[in-house]
Amino acid sequence: MKYRVIITFLSIILFSIVYISAAHASSFPRLANYYLTGGGITEQEAQELTKWDVVIMGMEVPEISPAAFALIKKNNPDVKLLVYVDSIMRGTAPVQWRSSFHEYHYNNAKSEWLLQSPQGESMTFWPGTEIMNPTDYAPLAQGKRWNDFLPAFAAQVYQKQGVWDGIFFDDAMSDISWLNNGNIDITNDGVKDAPEFIDKAWRTGMRSIYQKTRANLGDNIIIITNSSYEYSEQLNGRMFETVLTHGWKWDEQIKAIEDAGSSGGYLPRYIVVNANTDNTGNREDWRKFRFAFTSTLLTDAYFSYDYGDKWHEQIWWYDEYNVNLGNARSNAYAVTNKERTLLGVWRRDFEKGIALVNITGVAQTVIVGSNFKKINGTQDKSVNNGQRVSQITMGAYDGIVLERVNQESVPQNMTVSQGFVAGSNAELWDMTTGKSVGIMVLNLQSIPKGTFGLINDLDSDGIDETIIWKNGALTLYRNGQKMWLMYPYDKRWRGSVSLASGDVDGDGMREIVLAAGFGGGPHVRIVDVMGKLRGPGFFAGNKNSRTGTFVDVNDINGDGVDEIIAGTGRGEEPWVRIFDAKGTLLNSFLAYERNNQQGVSVVASDVNNDKVSEIFTINANHVKVYASTGILLDQFTLSNQGKNNKRVVIVQDALHKRLATY
Repeated sequence: MKYRVIITFLSIILFSIVYISAAHASSFPRLANYYLTGGGITEQEAQELTKWDVVIMGMEVPEISPAAFALIKKNNPDVKLLVYVDSIMRGTAPVQWRSSFHEYHYNNAKSEWLLQSPQGESMTFWPGTEIMNPTDYAPLAQGKRWNDFLPAFAAQVYQKQGVWDGIFFDDAMSDISWLNNGNIDITNDGVKDAPEFIDKAWRTGMRSIYQKTRANLGDNIIIITNSSYEYSEQLNGRMFETVLTHGWKWDEQIKAIEDAGSSGGYLPRYIVVNANTDNTGNREDWRKFRFAFTSTLLTDAYFSYDYGDKWHEQIWWYDEYNVNLGNARSNAYAVTNKERTLLGVWRRDFEKGIALVNITGVAQTVIVGSNFKKINGTQDKSVNNGQRVSQITMGAYDGIVLERVNQESVPQNMTVSQGFVAGSNAELWDMTTGKSVGIMVLNLQSIPKGTFGLINDLDSDGIDETIIWKNGALTLYRNGQKMWLMYPYDKRWRGSVSLASGDVDGDGMREIVLAAGFGGGPHVRIVDVMGKLRGPGFFAGNKNSRTGTFVDVNDINGDGVDEIIAGTGRGEEPWVRIFDAKGTLLNSFLAYERNNQQGVSVVASDVNNDKVSEIFTINANHVKVYASTGILLDQFTLSNQGKNNKRVVIVQDALHKRLATY
C-alpha cells in the first residue's frame, strides 16, 4: 500500500523479508529496506542504505540524485536494488516531484483503461489514484491495453535507467470483485458482472502483465510482487506486507512465507515480508520489533522494519542487526520441555547463535544450553545486556537472539562418554527429540589437539586418568605424568580404534575397552588400570571382516556390572551385539534394515533414570533407542544433520546430558 497521496503509483514497500536461493549469500540476518522518499536522497542516506541487502526505491531517485544513488552500489556491490512499479494504479493528478518517467506514465496511462462501475465511474481504494482494468476486456487505445502498456513501461524504466537489479510490482492482487461492493463492469458494456467472472478475467489480465514483463526483460531480471503470489510462475518471489507483529494468525503467516519460499518460477528467489509499527512510529517498542524479527529468522527471508503502510522512509537500525549469525544449521523447530510438552516456543539454530520466539500470550522459560549469551547492545539493556545464559525467559509474544560463546574446550565439569578426537567440532543434540542444541569444540586440556583419547577416573580415587591412542600404542597419564604405555594389538594394528571404559568385572575399577576401527577385524580387547590385558579379547562379529566395530560400555540390564555394546562397522549388516567381559554374547539385534550397511555407532546412557542404560544407535542421521532386549523404545532424525556416518559420544554436565556427533 502507499504512504502518501503524492507518491501513490510510483514507489512502495514495507517491512521486508526475502527468501534467497543458494546462489545468494546464506548468512543471517538478511535485511531489506523499503525506502520511498517521494524525491531524491542525500549522500548520508545513501551511506546508511548500503547496510541493507535489499533496497526498494522509487524510479525518481536515480534521476533526481544520481551521485547519491550510485554510492549505494559502489559501497555495497552485493546489494539488490529494486524499482517500484504499481500493477494497477495511475495518479489522478500530476505529482509535484515529477521525473521524466512519472510524467510519461501520467500522460500515457489512458482513461479508456480505467476499471469502471456499470455507471461509468472510476474506482479506487487509495487516495489520489484510480484503478486500471488489466483484462483483455479493456478497450484498445492507440492499439494497446493496460496489460500492454505497463510491461512496456516497466521495461523502459529498467533498461533506460540501467541501475536496477529488478522490479517490485505492488498490488498484484488475485481478485478484485470485493471492490466497490462488487459493483464492477469489467467488460465495459454497462452491465454489472458476476464476481466469479470478474476475478477470472482479472487474474488472466494480471498474469499477462508479468508474462510480458518477463518476455521483455528475460530470465535474469528479478521480479517480485506484493499482495499475492498468484502469478508465481513468472516471479522470483513476493512481499508479505504488515505481518508478524502480533501473535494473530502467526502460524498461518509463517506457513505462507515458507510456502512462497519453496515455490516460484525463477531463481534466485526473494520473499519479502513487511512488519512495522502499525503507523504509530514507536520504533522503541522493542518487544514488537523482536517478535517480528525473530519470527522472520525462522524462515530464509530478508527483514525490514518501518513506520507502517502510511509512510516508508525510515533508516532504523537495531542491536539485532549487528549480530552475524552465520549460516543456518537447522530449520525452525518447536521447543519442548523434559516431558516433551510443546511450550509454544520456536527455535532455529545458526552457526553463531540461535533465534527463539514465544508465540503464546504468557511468559515462557526455555533451557538453551551452556554456551550462549545475550546480545550486548545499546537499546533495550534489560534484554540485550551481554549476560551469559543457560536458560531464557521470554515475555508474551516476544523473541530473542542469542550468540554462541566461543568455546575452546569442554568445561571442567563436563565429561565425554567415549574416546574422541580432541579439537573436533561436535554438534550437540537433545537426546529425546534429536534437535540441535549447540556446538562444542571437544577439547580437554590433557589431550593434545588432533589426538584420540579418553578421560575417566578409572580407579575411583577422585583423579581422572587420561588414555591416549596413537600409532598402535595405548598410553595412560595421571596428573600429566605417563604411567604406562602398551600395545593392545602387539603392534599389529596401528589404525583407528573405538575406545570406552567401564567396570566390566564388578571389582569397582573401570577397565579400558577398545576395538579396531575400519580396516581391522572387530577385535575387542580389555585393558585394566595397570595397563595389563584381560585375556585375549574376543571378536564382536565375523573375525574375517575388515570393517572394524564401534564399542561402548555401560550397565544396560541393571545388574551393577557394565556390559560391552558393539555396533558393526561400515560394510556389514547393522547389528548391535551385547557381550560380557568374557566375550559371551548376551543378546544381538538388527538396529536398521539389513541392507543398510553404513555402520552403527553406539553409545549407552540411562536417560530415564531407572538405573538401566538405554542403547543409542546412529546410522547416517537416523537415531534409534533400544532396550538391552532389542526392543525399540524411540527413534528420531537429527535435524539438519548430513547423511554421512558420524561418531557419537555423550557429553554431560551437572544440568544436561547431550548426544554429540563429529
